[in-house]
Amino acid sequence: MNNQDFTTLLQTFTYQSTQCPNARLVPYFIAVICNTVFCTDDSSVMGVSPSNGPANRNVLVTVTGSEFVDSANLYCRFGSRSTQATFQTATLLECYTPPSDASVVFVEVTNNNQDYTASGVTFTFDCTLMFVCCFIF
Repeated sequence: MNNQDFTTLLQTFTYQSTQCPNARLVPYFIAVICNTVFCTDDSSVMGVSPSNGPANRNVLVTVTGSEFVDSANLYCRFGSRSTQATFQTATLLECYTPPSDASVVFVEVTNNNQDYTASGVTFTFDCTLMFVCCFIF
């Protein structure tokens, strides 16, 4: 990588990562473990669709944003609960909502299952009522 010999596990250097190709050329803290580079970048969440759904069902949500990476470590977080995301493009991914109570939560994304965005986009888990009607004849 960049013709540099890494003698320590954690080192700061300036490098345009192939794992984060859209990241600006800035100093990174990286960990080289089993030839895998994990980096933080400028990913962001710009919107979700739908922006609400039932609290008692898993809903497929499309997340739009920037600088998503096709990685096994790509996750969406709804409030405090994370779910695996499916990469579509660097600006689009999909994930299912986890079970939740009725609430409004922030939706954030990580490319490395560690560092989440802080974009402030929300998803509303709606309270759903089930009506049972019985007719007696």
